[in-house]
Amino acid sequence: AITALCRHYRIPLVSMRAATYDAVRKGDLTLPDFMLDCKHPGANGHSILAEVVLRRLLTAPDGADSHAACAAGAATPASARAAASPSRTLPSPLYGAAGRQAAATTCARAEHLSPLVSW
Repeated sequence: AITALCRHYRIPLVSMRAATYDAVRKGDLTLPDFMLDCKHPGANGHSILAEVVLRRLLTAPDGADSHAACAAGAATPASARAAASPSRTLPSPLYGAAGRQAAATTCARAEHLSPLVSW
């Protein structure tokens, strides 16, 4: 979901999964080596993530798709980003016009909450 959102809005993405996937599949790195649990990196995981972010900031893909390269931890130079999207306006929302109603939320407190909750 995050990858699709970043691709849609042309936002660079750094992916811990993409950076560690091959090493984990080969057995060179195990999840306990860099993760505390299924969502939180440990000390080694933070080091790996810092390296990926640094690589993302310092390197540029050589003719590669910028979104794929970003997911792998590469960087897209500002000039390439500007050329790829000359307009500064955002694209249409990812969920489309019909999704706006579904995306609406309600904030209710106290006595206003009860009618909205089904028991």
